[in-house]
Amino acid sequence: MVEDHYPEGGLGSAVLESLADLAEPVRVNHLAVRGLPTSGTSAQLMDQAGIGVHAIVAAAHALA
Repeated sequence: MVEDHYPEGGLGSAVLESLADLAEPVRVNHLAVRGLPTSGTSAQLMDQAGIGVHAIVAAAHALA
């Protein structure tokens, strides 16, 4: 899951909650903004927050 805001209370929380009742465990990777944002372009800010294209590809490879 990738969120362009803080992880608490967002889409990731809802997805994790829905997966909690499954009979077998599911591997997930939750990318979200975890620090205070600064100034920059959208791409720069997403990279800085760890939710840019390269971070998403790396997370997908880690799960594969």
